[in-house]
Amino acid sequence: MKTTRLALPLIFAALLLSACGRSQPAPTDRAGRLLSMAAEEAANIPIVLDRFSRQLNIADTQLRTSRQADAAKTLALARDTLTVTKKEDFDDFHRIAGWTALSQLSRRANDRDLALKASDLALAALNDVQPAAERPQYVLSLAGELADLRGNDAAIELLNSGGAWAADLMDASTRRIALVAFTDRLLGYEAFENARTMLRRDPDPAWRTDTFLALANHVQALPDAQMALHNNANALREVAQAAKSPAPVLAADAAGGGGRGGRGGGGSSRQNTFGKDVRFENVYQNNQ
Repeated sequence: MKTTRLALPLIFAALLLSACGRSQPAPTDRAGRLLSMAAEEAANIPIVLDRFSRQLNIADTQLRTSRQADAAKTLALARDTLTVTKKEDFDDFHRIAGWTALSQLSRRANDRDLALKASDLALAALNDVQPAAERPQYVLSLAGELADLRGNDAAIELLNSGGAWAADLMDASTRRIALVAFTDRLLGYEAFENARTMLRRDPDPAWRTDTFLALANHVQALPDAQMALHNNANALREVAQAAKSPAPVLAADAAGGGGRGGRGGGGSSRQNTFGKDVRFENVYQNNQ
């Protein structure tokens, strides 16, 4: 009897603990569920550009709240949306920007396969632009994403192509703005011979000489050459004007991030003077 009296309280305590465990289910990730539901609803939006924009922004929110796996699923839906779009649904700018944004966000979601595929399709969309002289305006910002995803060599290769396209620009001033912007980015990657080849796409050796001289003099005058060159574009213009050459325009003033080894950060708010920025934060973020 004594043993029975001792065992009964222990049995009741075990039953009570078991009941408490059953009455406290794991908390639901309400925000995560709601974001996933939003992604499912967005797939039904009939206007393709609106659908795609919302899918990207939902994925961006999921990424900012550390829901990488959910973001990867939403980005797969966005990929499907962009894959089946017709020419009239997206102009060249939004198509290149769309694949670039997918590359950026997929990289953040740790889906490297999708990021690589998206960057390939961004390049394919760029190469589809006609006439070819329209392509240079998309090069800088896409090169920044390629540097972050694939490394500087991929960015350098695209910049080299951009120089070939820019050489066909009829307006000399626009051509030189593009060439100097590409040259400055190449210098940020320590690609000096590529930078030389880039400037030589302009036929005037006096202009090329004065541009390199302006760059060299300005670098020597600054304690932190790479960042100060980026932040003192106006001073470089004054140097170039003193040399009686058309003022070089730095990549700091042009669209796009610096990538690995580049001079500038991807989030610069500087006024763009060359090119169109096709990164997610410029085209699609909160644009719905």
